[in-house]
Amino acid sequence: MKNIIPLAALMAALFFVGCQKFDGNQDSKLYVYLTDNAIPADEVNVEIQGVKVKYKGSVEPASSTNPGSSEDWVWLDVNEGVYNLLNFTNGRKTLLAVGGVPGANIKEMRFVLGKNNTIKFDGQTYPMAVEAGNEFGYKIDVVKKMGIPRDSITIDFDAALSVIEVGVHQYKLVPHLVVK
Repeated sequence: MKNIIPLAALMAALFFVGCQKFDGNQDSKLYVYLTDNAIPADEVNVEIQGVKVKYKGSVEPASSTNPGSSEDWVWLDVNEGVYNLLNFTNGRKTLLAVGGVPGANIKEMRFVLGKNNTIKFDGQTYPMAVEAGNEFGYKIDVVKKMGIPRDSITIDFDAALSVIEVGVHQYKLVPHLVVK
């Protein structure tokens, strides 16, 4: 009989925690994964320097002086580096970034790329130019209500749609990023 009361209390506590709703005032840890659609190349190397998330969350009940919500950005801890997108085809993916998101809803993400982007055909490597003026990152529209205490998003960096040949052995990287 002594063991039944602590066991019942533990089960009640677990049930209460499991039934909690996300009200936007709690942080949720977001995991961002990277995957790719194949392209007929040996390698498609992309330098990823940052990932940030735009969120909208509840601040306090709405009133005439407070609309009841805010929008802000948070930078995630990113595994910076050069990624060969072709390593992440056929369902394979890699953890790219993780961080706390204090809002209830994600509205947008941005990928900030570096300049070390290359494509390799038949053993020969060629640079890929990235459009200037994208220091704020490449936009990905996201409509996602966050789960607590953690949630994840997989981003498809579609190499087949992102690499454009602009001349003989001259390539441009125009990221095509979508939520999978």
